[in-house]
Amino acid sequence: MLILLGVQTAAALGPEMQQVSAHGEFVVARVRTWFDERTISAHRGNGPLTPNGRKLVLVDGDGRSFGPSPEGQAAIARFIGFSTPLTTPLRPGESYTTDFVFECPQGCSRAPALNHRDDPETRLVIGHENSLFHKKIYFGVDSAASLTKSAR
Repeated sequence: MLILLGVQTAAALGPEMQQVSAHGEFVVARVRTWFDERTISAHRGNGPLTPNGRKLVLVDGDGRSFGPSPEGQAAIARFIGFSTPLTTPLRPGESYTTDFVFECPQGCSRAPALNHRDDPETRLVIGHENSLFHKKIYFGVDSAASLTKSAR
């Protein structure tokens, strides 16, 4: 399960002497990946489960998509350190956070972030958001909490 913890916009990211400037603006989103132990059988055991492939993109009001910015990701990694990849296995009840940096034109931050699973087999799972006739699930960026200054 993914939970949007917060969002922050910035014109530049990184340590003071190594800042990377956005051509528009950076949108930093922090998400928590969580393995809800209440969604499994009591007989499952405590072994780790590797999440399906996922891709997070920012979608603006005009339907344009913006993937994570490699320059922005590198800048924030130098500033705040390691961010756990979305493919990290979890045991029941465990969670971790991942920071994503998107670069988009000025003002696009008033848009939802789309949680998109990137694995083709989910198209065959009835009720999955990638299955035929199922609507996509969006995180409301406008209603997300603001990240602290340490996330910039």
